[in-house]
Amino acid sequence: MGRGAGVYAVAGVAGLVGLVGMMRERREKKGILRMVSWFGKTVSYMVLVVILLAPLALNLLRVGPPVARAGLRTSWTVAATTLGRFPLFGSGLATWGQDYNAFKPLEVNNRADWNTRYATAGSAAINILGTWGILGLAAWVTVLICLIRPISPIGLIILATWILLPVTPVMLILFFLLLAAGGKEGSSWEKKGKEGVYLVAGVAALFIGLCAYFGYKIYAAEKLFQKSQNDIVLTGGKNTYKLQQQALLLNPYSDGLHRAYLQTNIALAAAITKVGEDGQGGKEGVDVETVKALLDQAVRESQIITEALGQNNPANWEARGQLYKNITQTDSNTLPLAISSYNVAVSLDPYSPRLRVELGGLYLQNAGTHGQDPVVSAPLRDKDYQSAASLFNTAIQLKLDYENAHYNLAQVYKLGKNYQAALAELKTVKQIITNNGDLKKINEEIAEVTPLATPSAKAGP
Repeated sequence: MGRGAGVYAVAGVAGLVGLVGMMRERREKKGILRMVSWFGKTVSYMVLVVILLAPLALNLLRVGPPVARAGLRTSWTVAATTLGRFPLFGSGLATWGQDYNAFKPLEVNNRADWNTRYATAGSAAINILGTWGILGLAAWVTVLICLIRPISPIGLIILATWILLPVTPVMLILFFLLLAAGGKEGSSWEKKGKEGVYLVAGVAALFIGLCAYFGYKIYAAEKLFQKSQNDIVLTGGKNTYKLQQQALLLNPYSDGLHRAYLQTNIALAAAITKVGEDGQGGKEGVDVETVKALLDQAVRESQIITEALGQNNPANWEARGQLYKNITQTDSNTLPLAISSYNVAVSLDPYSPRLRVELGGLYLQNAGTHGQDPVVSAPLRDKDYQSAASLFNTAIQLKLDYENAHYNLAQVYKLGKNYQAALAELKTVKQIITNNGDLKKINEEIAEVTPLATPSAKAGP
């Protein structure tokens, strides 16, 4: 069952109350049942509108570039695969990005956008089908049909727009216009009684107030984050750190903001280290305490985004792995933590060849940490070489023209003295690359390996 099942249950109960009230409303002109009907319909509409429009509202409040959307064909493939796992309730609210990473078709790796992680589908209906499931889509369609009754050409155009096009702020405005036009003659508030008017008005005021409050905080946080990005260009990042801290105070629930703050801490630590080493004191001139504080803060941010806010987001685990990889320059004990983080990222984005190449590189790095004892270290190194080779091979299967995967696999073969296989991979790289500088380097490596590529060469991993 998807993570949004609880929300759907609330919406279902509210909708059921409204449905019972509407059925009785035809016979009951006065009394408590009529008030129950008003309240039930109002709450059910509000809940469904919140579920439907939350991603749209966040997109409208977003200050930066628009969220990337997958194509219709790819979106349908992802939604259909998700429905195979969670047919009734879908994968949960706002989980389309996770679904895309887990279920995107392999053919995506043959396109120019192969390394893009799409956050939403190319169609509102497909997005809802995958994240809400069959029952959620049925409820959504029912609400839309009720809003555009009686059926008219304009209503059909609006319905088709929601089915065929991605969600946009313009569609958000259209939806509210439909809500405003959804009332019918004979059901005006004047006929409901003062109690019903006050009750619904109070609930609506509370709802609008909460949306305005949290909406402002989200907008302000995004605005501060954009300002911090501009500060990097305009002032070299003098105020970036403080601006991102202020953004997180306003919206501490955004894993994207925490991830950016993590990367800022890493960049500042690296900059301080470089300035200290370039000075007269060399490494002794580095402000060790400040660097340690920044890296400790980065570690805390990595724990927040992977253990509290975005456990199923591969970008968060990748950021955590990159952090530990950077720390290995001063503490090799964090290399296993980097490998572990990247393994989780690969499990969440299994069709990403790039993640597998980066993880394979970590295994190669780890192979150099086992010492020189041939009895103890050799088996561990061989195991790391085999893990790296397996990852590079899988990356090639996922994307045949991925030159980094072919090149890294060639390096593993060279380390294992399997020069024939290394030569074959280097020749493949030569056919793929277009950069003249890289081509010169590959030709030099081919010339180096060719004399060693004999049938008697020792087989490696």
